[in-house]
Amino acid sequence: MKKLLVLYITFFTTWAFASPELMNFMQGSQAQTYCEESYQQEHGRLEILETNSKQVVYVFRNHMTSKVVIIDLQTWKERLLFFEDKITDLELAEDKIFVLTKDKFISINLHDFSLDFEFRTLPENMKYKRHSYATGFSLDETNIYIAHGEYGVVKTSRKNFSDKMILNPAVPQSSSSQRSMITDIVGNKLNLFFVYDNITSGSKSKAFEGMVIWDKLNDQVEKIVPLNQKKEGYYLPKIKITSTQIIMQNLYLIFKYDLNKIKKNRYLKASQRIWSVENGKLTHRAMILDDLIAGCIKDNSTFKTSSIAVSR
Repeated sequence: MKKLLVLYITFFTTWAFASPELMNFMQGSQAQTYCEESYQQEHGRLEILETNSKQVVYVFRNHMTSKVVIIDLQTWKERLLFFEDKITDLELAEDKIFVLTKDKFISINLHDFSLDFEFRTLPENMKYKRHSYATGFSLDETNIYIAHGEYGVVKTSRKNFSDKMILNPAVPQSSSSQRSMITDIVGNKLNLFFVYDNITSGSKSKAFEGMVIWDKLNDQVEKIVPLNQKKEGYYLPKIKITSTQIIMQNLYLIFKYDLNKIKKNRYLKASQRIWSVENGKLTHRAMILDDLIAGCIKDNSTFKTSSIAVSR
């Protein structure tokens, strides 16, 4: 595993925010039970937590299957979905639950769990292989963008799922043998943001890690922003976007990047790096909504796991 160097440390503290239903749930016994059983579930360990302020979704995964628990924040009633595959990303939007596996993109109606659509993430003439499975996605009114590791990003039309384009920017590498992969993607009206981890690293140099800013209007690279690898590294980073920030989870660390500064900086520089959540470390991919981060943490002193919702 690559060395992660934290330049400065910030600790989360509990704080009021604009979603009392979510706060009440995360502080309740039901959420606490899920955290305590996060390593004991029949269908795997807790890996992903997501919310849209109306529902909370827990994703439990093992090597072959996934269990999705959807909880209504008004009633706390649970509904279950099972998938015969490993879920790599999930989002609640448009009264739907969008699910990404390593090779499929699936849309399910949240009201009755009916299937809206499902399609193969890669063009038919491309094969799935190591470091090239689907791991993250972003969608807008016109297209679905899926991060596909070494292959780059697959842009799929929402009108015609067979209409696919590969976006794979040439990032700077120190040698022809160096290889990088896109692990996640987010977007707004103007841009897409691809985040990269390295696959190979030599004794003197590493493959590209950092971010590529993509111009959606012209379908081209706007800027490549490398990570300063002399100071820190990534490990399969996952990202979320708000109106002002990109928020990255890098293992149990949280990095915050100012959108106004990313395009100006020579290197990808976090405005804040958060090391600990109330003396604990996140045990899975946490959920990020408005002004909070919520999920399960393991206390550094007692090693007990607990549910928490805190200001970011």
